[in-house]
Amino acid sequence: MKGAAYGWRQEQLAENAEQIRELAAELFDRIVNLQTHFNDIGRSLGKSVESYNRCVGSLESRLYPSLRRIRELGATTAEEPPAPEHIDVVPRTPDLFESS
Repeated sequence: MKGAAYGWRQEQLAENAEQIRELAAELFDRIVNLQTHFNDIGRSLGKSVESYNRCVGSLESRLYPSLRRIRELGATTAEEPPAPEHIDVVPRTPDLFESS
């Protein structure tokens, strides 16, 4: 009986080990897939920041000088609106295989 019980436990351990291996492989694949999504989001955020900064540059170089000139000519006494700030933050790319 002890031999049969031992054999059954060993078989159960082997089955559990195989299930753990399968789950670990599935988890690894999911993490790699998630990293791909993060990379896509990071690229999109980077492009959005570049577009925003180009827009701010255009506002400062093309629109504000005209607004200042209008005010200098006495057409308005309103204050110039505050300029939007440039964004210098770049999204970080996660590296799955980076060692800490």
